[in-house]
Amino acid sequence: MFQDQVKAQEVSFRIARLEGENAVSELVNWCRNNLDELTVQCFTHKRFMSVQALIDALCEVYQELGVEGDKGNISAFVLFLAGKHRDKIYASHVVALNDTHRTVFKDRLGLDIEEIEPGLSKLDWRINAGI
Repeated sequence: MFQDQVKAQEVSFRIARLEGENAVSELVNWCRNNLDELTVQCFTHKRFMSVQALIDALCEVYQELGVEGDKGNISAFVLFLAGKHRDKIYASHVVALNDTHRTVFKDRLGLDIEEIEPGLSKLDWRINAGI
């Protein structure tokens, strides 16, 4: 557990440095604590009309990408948001990206994923992509 916390802190620091932001948050928790029914539409470029729908989709993405552990709390991917900006979403991952991963992000969330360094990828909202 301690090793996972250290890895999350290292990833958060790298993301913050890349984006010039002080705060980096795990995406599901940030959405749950900071979005409402109006701001979720702006945040997702109107792909999701409710906070719960976005959170459900994020949880489905985690499930499809593979979750392990007795409590289902170990994942090969963790999604982060730098600051409060909808266009500063990152994925930390311990597996190499493949087409299946890209399809999950595209189909479930309307996001493209591009690896920017080993184990760290940037997610971008797809233009005119409907879900």
